[in-house]
Amino acid sequence: MKFGSRGLGAIIFIVVVLLMLMLEALPHLMAGAPRPELSENMSFPEKNAIFGMQFMSISTFAKVWMAFQDIIIGAGLFFVLWRKEAQIYLSTIIASHVLLFVAIAVLPGAKLTLGLASFSHWLWIPALFVFVKAWGGLDKKTGYGTWVTIAIAQIIFSVIFDIPDGARFLLSLFN
Repeated sequence: MKFGSRGLGAIIFIVVVLLMLMLEALPHLMAGAPRPELSENMSFPEKNAIFGMQFMSISTFAKVWMAFQDIIIGAGLFFVLWRKEAQIYLSTIIASHVLLFVAIAVLPGAKLTLGLASFSHWLWIPALFVFVKAWGGLDKKTGYGTWVTIAIAQIIFSVIFDIPDGARFLLSLFN
């Protein structure tokens, strides 16, 4: 399977839907859970709970922005079966979450900060280049052209904040 094929599009569609459902369910599953203290030797569920609780404490603007991003990601599902760019974009979303889950599992609990999420968003940058390359040849009046334009703006806006936050996170790993 290669990018642009319907089979890969179907697999990406299913993975993104499952990922979105899981991410929606996690706060409800952890509601009322005791907040463990940060320590070096924490279990994956404890580290995941702390990381999730950090997300609950972000600003209202950041929560609204994340909801907007979820809409853009969800809209990509309309195009993923037949558009190579949508497949690449959603693949980078999946990759950023895989990186996030692996990092939560292997990093010491005391090193987990929201900067990890910013760092994982660096994986969206290849999709930005793919979108920009395709953008000139798209009809911006179609649903797909509009979605690509909004997705480009979303990635640029996010990366403006994610690059410095992710760099601070990386540097904190060496302290």
